[in-house]
Amino acid sequence: MVKLTEIHASFEKRVSDNNYGGECSRIDLIAQLDEGDDPIECVALLMVQARHRVHMDLAQSLSGGVRRAVDMPKPTPEVAPDLEELPFDEVSV
Repeated sequence: MVKLTEIHASFEKRVSDNNYGGECSRIDLIAQLDEGDDPIECVALLMVQARHRVHMDLAQSLSGGVRRAVDMPKPTPEVAPDLEELPFDEVSV
C-alpha cells in the first residue's frame, strides 16, 4: 500500500482586458499530510485557497479592464470553509 505524504494543488486564471491584452495569475501549493489526514479533503481545501489567492491577485490588477473582467468565485459552504479557518500557513505572493 502506498502512503500519501504530500499533495500539490495548482490554479491558474487568464483574463483579457478587452483591449488586446490581459493578465495571468498562477499559484502552486504543497501540503504535507499528517497521519490520519484525508487527502481528498486536503486537496479541496488547497484548491479553495489557491482559487481565492489567484482571484484576489487579478482583482488588484493595475488594468481596469482586468479588474472588471475578474468574476470572484462564489464558493459554497460545503466546499469552501471560511478562509481564516483553513489549517494552512498564510500564502504570500
